[in-house]
Amino acid sequence: NGPLCQELEYNPSGFGLNINGAVNYYTNIYKNLGLRTTFGGAILNTSNDIPTDYSARFAIGPRYIFSHGDVYIQPSFGTRFYNNHLYNTTYGARIGGTLQFPSRLFTDVALDIQKSHYHNEKINNILSGFDWTFYVHPKYYLTNHSFISLTAAISHNDTAVSALGSDTGRIAIGYFYKIPYGFNFYINAMYSHNTYHTSGTFIIDDTFHYATRRDNTYQIYTRIYNSYINLYNFIPAISYTYTYLDSNIPTYDRHTHQAMLEIVRMF
Repeated sequence: NGPLCQELEYNPSGFGLNINGAVNYYTNIYKNLGLRTTFGGAILNTSNDIPTDYSARFAIGPRYIFSHGDVYIQPSFGTRFYNNHLYNTTYGARIGGTLQFPSRLFTDVALDIQKSHYHNEKINNILSGFDWTFYVHPKYYLTNHSFISLTAAISHNDTAVSALGSDTGRIAIGYFYKIPYGFNFYINAMYSHNTYHTSGTFIIDDTFHYATRRDNTYQIYTRIYNSYINLYNFIPAISYTYTYLDSNIPTYDRHTHQAMLEIVRMF
């Protein structure tokens, strides 16, 4: 959850820096038993008046490897700084695994559970709550140069004020193809539906309405890069994202276009 209130009018366009990623590190303990450590984070810093937004997450726990994949459980901790102030912390766990069967099909399954605490007492009395997300992500390699992927996810977000809590379902399909001369192309189409738990008061056409907010989000993401252009396995990429949010509360309707120059780390 983000800030409760924002300026009604602000500059929607601008340049900025957006860094995000996660690294998993595996340590063997004994035979098929090991340790899975995850470090993740994100940085958002723009040229307009949108506040800076930094977050970090750490998780560590046992991992067991079997003939067709692995399973793991990781207690986790996260924190977020918004506008240079400590905004919230989260505590929870992730339970998941990967199954490889048949040989060209890889399926990731995970359940994320977390409890959020906000460091401003007033905000905490409104937004604090319990969240969970369950997702399935199969990826099938069509050839050595292409794959198709599917993501299906459901999430539940409880808040102290129930009108701000919501349930979300999301589905996405992606396609990757390695083009000759080192070029790589990826495209992903996503749809999500978000329903809030209880009704709230909204202003529609200068009139107060009591309604339950429902959002439909449609998104297209594309990225292209050339694997021959790299420095220490860092590769520049160009991406474009189009997002359309269609809400039954017109105030929240929006179309956004985002073009980015990305630096991708290949492992």
